Amino acid sequence: MDIILQTNRVGYLQDIEEVKQQWLNDLLGELGVDMDKFETLSIPARVEMLIDIYKIDVVTYPDLGALAVSLEDDVVGEWGEPVFVLKTDKKAKERYYEITIPTWTIGEEEIDMD
Repeated sequence: MDIILQTNRVGYLQDIEEVKQQWLNDLLGELGVDMDKFETLSIPARVEMLIDIYKIDVVTYPDLGALAVSLEDDVVGEWGEPVFVLKTDKKAKERYYEITIPTWTIGEEEIDMD
């Protein structure tokens, strides 16, 4: 499912990062991670918790702004490279970005029981 953001040209990276973090937190919660405990930990402790307790690995691709989430070596979520389109709000006479980010999680797949 694509996520579409409309954001100004200043601070758009922070907007993307906030939405990415929320998407990741939602996915980790769906995978059973104790988010109350998780959010109190330092970054190194979070990584250790994900890998050692939950068998979850988060791989980032900084050049693309993408990431992949795996559970026991099976990919369960992907955040793709953002695509930017510069648009103009003719009423306000301002330009802004419309950013489309392709995402996928295992929970989006329909399970065919037939």
